[in-house]
Amino acid sequence: MYKSVIEIDKPADKDLIYQSLIPDMASTERADISIRSGKTLKIEINTKDITSLRAVINTVLRQIKLIEDTTKVIDGENNDTGN
Repeated sequence: MYKSVIEIDKPADKDLIYQSLIPDMASTERADISIRSGKTLKIEINTKDITSLRAVINTVLRQIKLIEDTTKVIDGENNDTGN
């Protein structure tokens, strides 16, 4: 069994990331995924093989990166002074 834990403790982003990821965090035949939000956001991944672990980690990290990039664009638009 292979295991990885991703923890996010950035308060501004963790709730948004949690709400965005939770619909997609279903376990499959090859991977068991759990997500918990508390003081930190904790994503725990357990897989039967290393290939599955790598695939799930890459997927989760890409989704987190997309959420962060989108937040930056939205914040930039809200702070735009028109110059």
